[in-house]
Amino acid sequence: MLSPSWLNVPGQRNLSVSPSIRKGGGDLLTFVWAFNIDKQKAHREGFDKKHVKGAVSLDINFNGCPHCKTKRFYVCQNCKTVVCWHGEKTVTCPSCRQKGTVQAAESIDLNGFGY
Repeated sequence: MLSPSWLNVPGQRNLSVSPSIRKGGGDLLTFVWAFNIDKQKAHREGFDKKHVKGAVSLDINFNGCPHCKTKRFYVCQNCKTVVCWHGEKTVTCPSCRQKGTVQAAESIDLNGFGY
């Protein structure tokens, strides 16, 4: 299982959300579980060094974001922050304030970050 720490929790500077990811055949990545983790602990455990690349699917029991429960996310094209998505047509990245529209992606290419 991979656990990159990649989603910053709004209003919680020292907290991130990390998904447990199961690698499947080919480039398939299955999001299995998401959990809160202190950024310093994530850094000590090497979460910020993880790299995930591939097509994403959600395990039938995937719990989604532990804060808002969404199972949908977008990646800011400017700063690469992963952000919870609730179906808005236009979004503003909470990290860099870049505005844009959400487009479907067939795969992701992310590194753990936020440290």
